[in-house]
Amino acid sequence: MAVINARLHMLYIRWMISMAHPAWVIRLIMKGFPKRFSIARLSRWPIIGAIIEKALFENDDMICLPEDSSES
Repeated sequence: MAVINARLHMLYIRWMISMAHPAWVIRLIMKGFPKRFSIARLSRWPIIGAIIEKALFENDDMICLPEDSSES
């Protein structure tokens, strides 16, 4: 049962990613996920960082809202 849930979760993630990125970027993300910390260190290099920025975050309209911390 856990294998089925994991497979459905991966399909859901692929579907969510495919809404914003082309197929080759999805494959790149899926293959690179186990190496994400090494890739994050490489992104500090100017040329590699610019490539990663363009491939993953260009035309990304995500807005981060702060947590509501008002006391009532």
